[in-house]
Amino acid sequence: MLKSIILSLGLLINTNAFALFESQGTVKSIKANGGKIIFNVCSSVKCDSFYLIADSDYNKTIISIILTAKMSGKLIWVGGSDTPSEGWPYYGARAFSALDLKG
Repeated sequence: MLKSIILSLGLLINTNAFALFESQGTVKSIKANGGKIIFNVCSSVKCDSFYLIADSDYNKTIISIILTAKMSGKLIWVGGSDTPSEGWPYYGARAFSALDLKG
C-alpha cells in the first residue's frame, strides 16, 4: 500500500517537472532588450515569443541558429518554459530551453 502511494506521488512530481511549451513555425523577429534576446516563432495560426541571455557560448550558438533560421526562412521547432514571463522586457515571452532547425 505504502509502495503504491510513493510510486503515485513520484509519477505526479515527474509529470509536472517536465512541463514544456512547444512552438513550430518560422522566425519572424529577433530583438535585444534589457539584456535579453527575444525572438518570435510564427505559424499560420499564431506567434509565440521566447527569450534567452547571451551569457554563454552555448546560448551564443543558439542565437546563431535562430539567425540562420530567420535568414533562410526554414521551419524551426522551439521548446520553452510552460509559463510566460510578464513585464519588461519579456512581455509574455517564455524562457528558451530547446531548438530544432528543420530541413
